[in-house]
Amino acid sequence: MYTVRSMSSKYYRHTQKEVSKEIQESFLNAKMGAGVPQPVPETLDAEGIARRSAVEDANQVLFAGLLPHGAYGESGPVGAHFFKVLYEYALRKFPNDPQNAFETVILLGTSHEGDSPAIALSKRAWRTPYGVLFPDREIISKLEAEGLKENELAHEQEHSIENQLPFFSSLFPAIKIVPIMVGYGGSQTAENVERLAQILASVVQSLNRQNKILIVCTSDYSHVGPLYNVHPPAPQTTAEFCFQQDRLVLDPIHRLAAKELLQVVIEKQVTMCGVWASICFINLLSLLGLSPPKLLQYAPSYVFTDRADITSYASLLSSRVDLVPDLLQDEEQFTAVLKRATLDFRPDREKPEPPIRPSEIVLDYIVPPPSESSDSSSSSAASESS
Repeated sequence: MYTVRSMSSKYYRHTQKEVSKEIQESFLNAKMGAGVPQPVPETLDAEGIARRSAVEDANQVLFAGLLPHGAYGESGPVGAHFFKVLYEYALRKFPNDPQNAFETVILLGTSHEGDSPAIALSKRAWRTPYGVLFPDREIISKLEAEGLKENELAHEQEHSIENQLPFFSSLFPAIKIVPIMVGYGGSQTAENVERLAQILASVVQSLNRQNKILIVCTSDYSHVGPLYNVHPPAPQTTAEFCFQQDRLVLDPIHRLAAKELLQVVIEKQVTMCGVWASICFINLLSLLGLSPPKLLQYAPSYVFTDRADITSYASLLSSRVDLVPDLLQDEEQFTAVLKRATLDFRPDREKPEPPIRPSEIVLDYIVPPPSESSDSSSSSAASESS
């Protein structure tokens, strides 16, 4: 029997038709979109393909991502870069069945409530506009044996994990989930998140399907404006301040320097909401032997909207397969991003171009939700909880 967590996030549409449109626009956004996932022409010779296959077929985690969790109209185009890499890998590796390329995603969310528990596990199934995603009971049982506790209340109104699920459900509809909320308030310590990373690494490495498991953490970066009571010091513009603060934390993340990340956030008062989850993520990458994450895309919210309060978003990928360039290592590309990101926000400035609306484009990898009849077996075993 499963209880099912209902959709509660206000950051995406809750119908399959509407969220499909939002996901399409995220991939195809004219400013920052990644483009539609599609088969990529092979560039390796036979020896290179053999070496790559040996890596991909080994029993080890292949991909991990650090993703944003803002409104789809703002953070969707940034996060879509990660999902494009995943699906293009799936199209190449499993051309006849790309939607089943991965079995499970472990999700490290961040709590936005100061009184949240340090670590909270969810054992529920989670509803998405495409249907229900079920928990990976094997992994969850192993985590419970290591002392992790279920706390569904901590997940109830939190959006950081939920915002990832429509993307996963549309691309990989049978993927199982392991939702873990990492607390933000006074109950949290570096020792807690380091221990969580050790437990996760031990559990993952005990499995014989590691290359079918994804690790995803979620955080946003600078929060600036009246809503957050954070303002740039004169004479800096809002954009310059956001970028300066974000670069301070992206650098230690890029180097897997967990202690430095925490120190920078505290000393420089960086308003990064997912710092504790990100520290756990960095430690976990190190324990699993994954490479430092590459920056796929970065953008403050004013690139997409003219609201007065600004949030910065980034999408990072750690992979054993060298699939993409690293924005932080490509000065020409990064300068172009910096140029886009240093336009100051002004309430009277020209409004940004709206995202393109490809109303006639239907992406065939976005699956329809299961019909009531076909889902009757699962719905009879699952009871809805709000």
